[in-house]
Amino acid sequence: MAESMSSSTDDTDADRPDVDRRHSYPISLKLRALEMLKVMSQRKVAAELCVPQSCVRNWDRVANKLHNYKGNKKTSNLPGAGRPTILPEPTALLSFMQDRRAKERALTCTHMINYLKKNHQCWLMEYIARQKPGSG
Repeated sequence: MAESMSSSTDDTDADRPDVDRRHSYPISLKLRALEMLKVMSQRKVAAELCVPQSCVRNWDRVANKLHNYKGNKKTSNLPGAGRPTILPEPTALLSFMQDRRAKERALTCTHMINYLKKNHQCWLMEYIARQKPGSG
């Protein structure tokens, strides 16, 4: 019985053909699709590029942002994509941590909390107010 449980937990996405992986398309392909949309329908562009029609529709919706993008066209996402940061100015906190380590001083959670109290008092009060009672 233990063998059957271990084999079912060892499955990965590569082992299971029924799992569709999420695709990420480069901005260069998105721009090519937008050019094709000038003379073709969304359905035909999607079929020509072998991408879902919903992707072409979404790219058409954000066409201005894609055309105005000046960065590397091999990337998949425009700036601002992804999860927003929880902490205010995370790079400043990171540099505080690195400076402390460079001086070979101890770095604990208390040091980081004190840094936030000193430099981001308003954010810290808002964060504490958002927490559920008894959560820490």
